[in-house]
Amino acid sequence: MTAADRSPQPLLVTVSEAAGLLGIARSHLYLHLQSGSLPSVRIGRCRRVSMSDLDDFIASHREDVDQESSQAVLTPGLPIGPGRR
Repeated sequence: MTAADRSPQPLLVTVSEAAGLLGIARSHLYLHLQSGSLPSVRIGRCRRVSMSDLDDFIASHREDVDQESSQAVLTPGLPIGPGRR
């Protein structure tokens, strides 16, 4: 595979694309954007999320397998799933 065969990774993705990459609902992603736990970029009326910020967001929410507790670390004030409040 040559460099010409690979398409470059975009620097910014839409909110819908970011939600799809994370496997969460778009509305849930907006909660993270509003809380500031995931930064975004505004270009005119459009909101975009940088791929590097997505990587940082994933790293900050990664669970440590060696923890004594098996409970996930949750961001306060954000829903934890369907039907759970």
